[in-house]
Amino acid sequence: IRARPTPWSWTSATGRRPSCRPRRPGTSAVATRSTNRWGTAACRPACPTDVCVRRDDCQWTRLRRDQVRVRDDSTLLPSPDSEVELRPDRWHMDGPGAVMACMSPPQADFSAALRPEGFENVLSTVLLLVSVLCLVLHVVAYALVPKLRTGPSRLVLCLAVSVLVAQGSFVAGGMFLEPGSTLCSAFAVVSHAAHLAAFFWMNVMAMDVQRTFRRGVGGSSRAASAFLSYSAYAWLAPALLVAAASTLQYLEPESAWSPSYGTPYCWINRPLSLIAFFGAPVLLLLLANTAFFLLTARSIHLTTKQTKVARRSVSSGGVSGASGERGRLALYVKLAVVFGLTWVFGFAAALTGVQALWYPFIVLCGLQGAFIFLAFTFKRSVLRMVRDRLCAKAADRRRRRRSTSTTLTALHSTLSASSSALASVATGRAMPAQTASPKGVQKPLLRRT
Repeated sequence: IRARPTPWSWTSATGRRPSCRPRRPGTSAVATRSTNRWGTAACRPACPTDVCVRRDDCQWTRLRRDQVRVRDDSTLLPSPDSEVELRPDRWHMDGPGAVMACMSPPQADFSAALRPEGFENVLSTVLLLVSVLCLVLHVVAYALVPKLRTGPSRLVLCLAVSVLVAQGSFVAGGMFLEPGSTLCSAFAVVSHAAHLAAFFWMNVMAMDVQRTFRRGVGGSSRAASAFLSYSAYAWLAPALLVAAASTLQYLEPESAWSPSYGTPYCWINRPLSLIAFFGAPVLLLLLANTAFFLLTARSIHLTTKQTKVARRSVSSGGVSGASGERGRLALYVKLAVVFGLTWVFGFAAALTGVQALWYPFIVLCGLQGAFIFLAFTFKRSVLRMVRDRLCAKAADRRRRRRSTSTTLTALHSTLSASSSALASVATGRAMPAQTASPKGVQKPLLRRT
């Protein structure tokens, strides 16, 4: 591979198959032909990493393939009427339907404003910010109300923290960090680990509710030891996957299985690595969640036959406890459906190149935090407990303020009296004091200190 790519001809706009062979004889190939699922062929430049990515004089911008125009000498025009020409070392194909072009910031901003994906970026940013706000409110409510700190609520809290870190680092990496920087790579690692942790906590919730119905309401699945086991599983498993991916990137940075954290996006940037270290684990976890929920449904079906006998033999508290567990199961299933459908649409859009599939992915991904908040926090009972807690704190502050004011007033009076007494002693004069005699005659009473 040459440091400067050799021009090739790209004539797919005229209906012919693109020729990926070099135009000058005796030169090495610098592009490969790739074919998508519909049989459309395109040239993809085999460009070195230091040429395609590490540039300080331009900004990488993703453009749609049908938006750009490529000349016979392999120069690219960001739009058919554009006067900007990009040399072959400043652009490359990014999948079957997109082009990565390295342009100056004004050119990149203009192209981003024209391309349809600008709306997707705005929509995803707004929804992710709303999701982050909802997750912060959920964590604050959990911290304020001690009654919410039960076994199932701790699982939901860990899930909320995972999603909060994942989406927060993703938004920060996309909005504030420079692509290719060390900080961008660090945020990509954190976002990868947090996204995996969210799916592992979903798996823990499915496992916990299945154990609850299998052992009966009030079983040992809520014990502190069980929560410690869940935490070790849900936090260490993502850490091991991310550690393996990071080690591969450190040892084999040019490998197709290397995640290429932070270059050019603050995320995983190579398809095979995305499948191996994210897609495959997520798929296995979704299948496991489905199996756990099916087993739970089977347990409910078996116990339903004994409902009439149970209502006669157990107290109303046991029946209400079972109803509460079924309500928790319904919430978990809805949450699993939201998380599962989100990435089903995401992987389908990435693999097929259908632009319309990105919109359900963006909306569902942005609604994850909002769904957690609405399902577990935005309830009348929880809001009442939060209100009572805040009112109690406000009353305590007012009581302490009044107590402090009273103490300061008494201290001020004492200091004033002491100052007067000390002044009298210093001048050698006695403080006249008046006392009433039995006959009502006022007589001076001299007292020295």
